[in-house]
Amino acid sequence: MRTDADPPSDDHHHDHDRPLLDVDQAPAPDFGLTDRFGPLEGEAHAHGRHQLLYARVGTLHLRTAEARWVLPPARAAWIPAGAEHRVRCDGPVEMQSVYLTGHRLAEAPATVRVFEVDDLARTLVAEAQRFGPELQTDLAARARVARFFDVLADYALEWSTRGQGTARFRLPVGRTPPVQRALDYTLAHLAEADLPAAARAAGQSPRTLERHLKAETGQGWRDLLRAARLWQAMALLSAGQSVTEVALAVGYDSPSAFTFAFRALTGESPTRWRAGAAGH
Repeated sequence: MRTDADPPSDDHHHDHDRPLLDVDQAPAPDFGLTDRFGPLEGEAHAHGRHQLLYARVGTLHLRTAEARWVLPPARAAWIPAGAEHRVRCDGPVEMQSVYLTGHRLAEAPATVRVFEVDDLARTLVAEAQRFGPELQTDLAARARVARFFDVLADYALEWSTRGQGTARFRLPVGRTPPVQRALDYTLAHLAEADLPAAARAAGQSPRTLERHLKAETGQGWRDLLRAARLWQAMALLSAGQSVTEVALAVGYDSPSAFTFAFRALTGESPTRWRAGAAGH
């Protein structure tokens, strides 16, 4: 289904100023779809198909009831059918999705997984964009498309399992409103947040908030602040900001202290992270 009068390729895509396709009504059982848009705050929604979500250009913020993730071009998400989620981006994004019918992945994880994108994953997701939401009318072509998605589904199962290893890039959101308010406040005030201020946002005492944080997330507030700072730093670095700008924006006193903490979490320096996010 074409929605652009002069597309740069034969990808099936939408631009955000045009009506978006209701993917659950698409006649093809499996298909790829490219969306291009600027800043966007998406609403919570779920799909009847499994989804592979990948930002080829730009950075996506993915949120579910359990966690948030930053998705630069180095990472993608497996979103199982029926899983409610929302997507946000703060700048231009080219988002490549693959939608797969449930019967292809009966053994797939039932929770959202985020995984590192290798060259094979990037190639297969890009190839899937050739096959849009319309049903192939030629039976021979339909069979070829089905074989392609059989292969992609096998790899998607492997990628979603691999996603267990990216837990360090996951930021919890909490189960109850007080904890959610405290975490939202902390993320919005990374440079100056402290536990008493987060507790006031939650409407609780610091001791009560600390107890609830540990019960709902397994971490205390200080550990969550560190995780939130580094989580936000990934998004800012992926957007091209300098290491010094990012360090100060997320509350570190010096680039060296930020670099040490960032390397401890990700295994690489902020400079290398930024180059990798921009280079795919």
